[in-house]
Amino acid sequence: MPLISTDELTEPIVAMLRHRTKPEPVPASGRPPVPTARLWEALGGRRSVREYSDREPYAETLTAIMELAESTQARQWAGRTSATLFVVALGVAGLSRGLHDRNLRPVCGVEFVHELRVDYANAPAIILIGDSVGTTADYGDVLVRAGAIGYAIWLAARSYGLEACVYGATNLRASSVINKVAPGQRHLFTVALGYAMDG
Repeated sequence: MPLISTDELTEPIVAMLRHRTKPEPVPASGRPPVPTARLWEALGGRRSVREYSDREPYAETLTAIMELAESTQARQWAGRTSATLFVVALGVAGLSRGLHDRNLRPVCGVEFVHELRVDYANAPAIILIGDSVGTTADYGDVLVRAGAIGYAIWLAARSYGLEACVYGATNLRASSVINKVAPGQRHLFTVALGYAMDG
């Protein structure tokens, strides 16, 4: 089932893509608010951001972003997604520097995550998406689902005032760590996120 009806893919989408906007900023302190960006705003203002400010997103905000993305994907794929999310924290308020599992429990230290920051973006948070690739026939379907949750994270991040950039390139060391924590899974997709330098 598509996220947007094909009947809606007309003038409003063309118009919004011509006028990109920044997401509304999240207050500097306190818990993250309920996301208020409408679908058109999240899509229309979306831009690939690779440079981020020093402002640290809160751990609670990352949790809310992942929960929102996972809930949309569960509905879209009718429970057929088995993706595992990991958070690389290099500047997240409330998290130690390092790799954390989906529940924000530490997995490994900072040496490995600096490699990811070089490979992807100098972001305060990087979300790694892993999944199982059973057979060659399943590979395309698994990649599509990993990419879909990656893009859902990107849109959810915008609804909380953050910007992001997505990457399809995998990291072998990330795959090795993910496989130790979630046997049979490997790194497939990456989302770097934080507050934009100009925001």
